[in-house]
Amino acid sequence: MSQQAMESELLGKTVSGRVTAKTEDGVLVDIGDQLVGLLPVDEMKGSDPWEWQERLQGLTVGDEVLVKVIQVKPRHKNGEPNLLLSEHEANLDLLAAQLTGARVSGHIVEKTTHGVFVNLHNGLEGFVHVSDLQGTTTAERDARLRSLEDGDGVTVAVIGMERQCGGYGPRIGLKEVAAAA
Repeated sequence: MSQQAMESELLGKTVSGRVTAKTEDGVLVDIGDQLVGLLPVDEMKGSDPWEWQERLQGLTVGDEVLVKVIQVKPRHKNGEPNLLLSEHEANLDLLAAQLTGARVSGHIVEKTTHGVFVNLHNGLEGFVHVSDLQGTTTAERDARLRSLEDGDGVTVAVIGMERQCGGYGPRIGLKEVAAAA
């Protein structure tokens, strides 16, 4: 199998690798078969730039990391890595797989016109789209959204992980469910 074919096959997969070098932008990770990718600072574990910098400072050459291949770029002649890796997404994928379907209690941290962001009390934040709020009709779900306020407690089921557009990294997808009796 060609190296290009191996790289394409890895897209979206979570793999284990070893840190081979540190740069100010992140770390280079050897994921085997002579494939090296860049794990940029903003794709490291953590929820904000300060945590990412702490993670970068704590990593040393030889450390094992769990990463997800999130992009395969065209090869560069200068040897620059063409695989873009994410430690944050790899960990969220594993957590989402373990939690999918689980009922979790949390509280609303922000309400938008499209739904609510929920803190799950363990450092994770998820999003409940208005279509995933309780209610059997659009009118009932819209009324439910209007009734919710920041700080309100909610019970949700984890439905998966989604890539967030803008902001800091991916989020856990949630659906509001009835609280356990």
